[in-house]
Amino acid sequence: MRGPTLASRLVAVFAATGVALGAVGLGAGIILHVATTQQRRLATEITPALETNRQVRATVVDLDHGAELFETYSDRSGLRGAAAKHQQAQNDLAEIHQLTADPALRALLAEQRTALTGWYEQAVAPAVEASAVAHPGGTGTDAAGAAPQATGGDRSAPVQPAATAQQVLRANDAVVGRLVNERARLRADADRSRQIGLLILSLATVLAVSVLSVAGQRTVAWFSRPLSDVVQGLQRLRIGDLSQRLEPTGPREVRLVAAALNHLSDQTALLQALREESSRLRRGTLDGALAVREKIDWTEVVGTGLRAIARTLEVDAAWLHQLAQGELTECVAWWAEPTFAAVVDVDAVIAGQPIPLEPRQLTDMWSDGLVHVTQDVDWVPHQPGLVEGAQDGFTPGTVIRVPLVAGEEVMGYIALLDTRGSRSLSSEEVSALLVMASNTAVGLQHSRMFAAQGELVQQLRELDRQKTTFLSNISHELRTPLTSIAGYTEMIADGDAGPVGESMQGMLAAIDRNTHRLSLLIEDLLTMTKIEAAAYRMVTAPVSAETVVHNVVETIRPQTAAAQLDVVVELGNRSLTVLGDQGQLERGLLNLVSNAVKFTPASGTVTIRAEEVDPPVERPAVRRHLGDEPPGKLHQGGWLQLSVTDTGIGIPAADLDRLFDRFFRASNAVENEIPGTGLGLAIARGIVEHHGGRLEVASELGRGTSMSLLLPLVADPSDCPAGRSPAPAEHVPAPRGAAGDGAEPALPGRSSASSSIEASSAIEVRTPDGM
Repeated sequence: MRGPTLASRLVAVFAATGVALGAVGLGAGIILHVATTQQRRLATEITPALETNRQVRATVVDLDHGAELFETYSDRSGLRGAAAKHQQAQNDLAEIHQLTADPALRALLAEQRTALTGWYEQAVAPAVEASAVAHPGGTGTDAAGAAPQATGGDRSAPVQPAATAQQVLRANDAVVGRLVNERARLRADADRSRQIGLLILSLATVLAVSVLSVAGQRTVAWFSRPLSDVVQGLQRLRIGDLSQRLEPTGPREVRLVAAALNHLSDQTALLQALREESSRLRRGTLDGALAVREKIDWTEVVGTGLRAIARTLEVDAAWLHQLAQGELTECVAWWAEPTFAAVVDVDAVIAGQPIPLEPRQLTDMWSDGLVHVTQDVDWVPHQPGLVEGAQDGFTPGTVIRVPLVAGEEVMGYIALLDTRGSRSLSSEEVSALLVMASNTAVGLQHSRMFAAQGELVQQLRELDRQKTTFLSNISHELRTPLTSIAGYTEMIADGDAGPVGESMQGMLAAIDRNTHRLSLLIEDLLTMTKIEAAAYRMVTAPVSAETVVHNVVETIRPQTAAAQLDVVVELGNRSLTVLGDQGQLERGLLNLVSNAVKFTPASGTVTIRAEEVDPPVERPAVRRHLGDEPPGKLHQGGWLQLSVTDTGIGIPAADLDRLFDRFFRASNAVENEIPGTGLGLAIARGIVEHHGGRLEVASELGRGTSMSLLLPLVADPSDCPAGRSPAPAEHVPAPRGAAGDGAEPALPGRSSASSSIEASSAIEVRTPDGM
């Protein structure tokens, strides 16, 4: 675009104004420089001279007063330092002489210096000498005969006749008068210079403002209307009105801005349309993905996916072809807009379509991120009112096919029909279509996997039920022959079938031990089956912790004696009572103690401790399996902790998480070939959890293990059966190699068989009152 620019016109106006202002400013600067020079002279010459001359006057008055005091009252205090003061006054006059270049002022200074010298030598110096004679050896006065030397410009001036102090002061006043007059003149000149400078600057300002005003009005009139149109266009653009366009008029810059603004409006409108379309596609993709994820049934997943794709891409119909055994099947599902389905036989349309794609093409299309578009199809029967432009009885349209792939599995393809004519997809539409097809494929895959998983779960449940039934049945079936074997073994051992030899006694003992072992295994299987089948039943009552511990110790004594272990029982001095099934609690604690005995080598120690502790941080549901006991009986504070600590082989840290799983055994137990079923701890945990408690374990490999059984205490111990606490017993080492299959001795603290206890095993019972 050609023509004058706003910048060139403004440059011309401002250049002329700048030249005028520069000339006026130069003249004003010269005047201001003169005024500044005069002000500088006042500050550096006149004012310091006046101040120094006042100091000289003060010195003269001071010396005259000192001489008068001495003559009248013989007071010599006023004459102290007279010579120095006189010399300082001479120096001050010399300094004033150096400051000024005014000849008249210098003459007045010479007269004052001459008068000062004569007055001092004839009036002050004699008084100083007399003071020194009258007070020999005194201090603070000048020595007589030391005439001061004049300093300054006229050092060789002859001594004048006697002068008085008044003459010196009159000479001083003459100097002051001259300086004051000169100061007044300089101030007047400076004020006049400033006034002239301000006048010139004011005229220059008025001139510049006038020039700029005229030029500005003409310039504004030249570009204000086009610029106003540009501003209005920007405001419309800001509020989103993209319909208006500007007419390029005025300066070249404004015309360029108008053209750029029109182009910006065009581009903004295009971007807005693209952004809205992109937002619509993203929203449709997200809504479709969420809708597909909410469905599990295969039919619902297909219907939801097809509807989301068709409505997002704004097509008339969508259908799905599956890939089964390497071949594409007929349409398995379709969805169409109600208006389209009302006038078109969708099944006929789908049945009449060609299938140009091969399974290999689907894989290639997916890997390349492409879709298959067929324009101007001629196999959709035309129906009145559907679209305009039907040719030969068919409706022209576009078919879009997108592969259906989940992971690496090609599942088929989805076909879309648009009867609005030829259509090309944008890159964002292709991306959205691929994403929605992928989401649909994943949904179908999940649906299929969920169905398969449901079938598998049912099979597993049935298998678990059959396993439980089998274990229960086989356990019951095994108990009958085991009972018979145990009974006949006992009869043979008692001699009911005839004399039994010594070698046969050993065989019968082995049969009895293994029968008992197998019976315990069957009992464990039955208990585990009941726990897993939620058929576990308890008879709850107040149970004393001491009783449970003593009964378990009584039961385990033969094993501890055979294993040559020391057993330490630590009990408190107050009865600790819980609510539960005593037999099951003893069974759970016995499993823990049996494990400790089994995994502790000879000469080791097993410690059983019963104590009251604070509630655990993660408190379980206390009343979950405790029957219908009133809540008031449950202690809301203290808990019973039954801990079993051994000095055995310990448990690897990697095995602790699975330690309470059924049939699980620690890796070091398997390596050392220690027998066991892996059910003891699982049963113990089930018993404890059914009592509203918890089971905790702490172990260090090679150092030992500590198992803790935590149960809530009963609030009122009086509800428990009365019982006696065991008396402290002395620690008696276990005889090594003693058999544990003989008669069972009584518990420590029970007077009926204390000697038998000490002879068979090492059991130490500790209370706070004794060791």
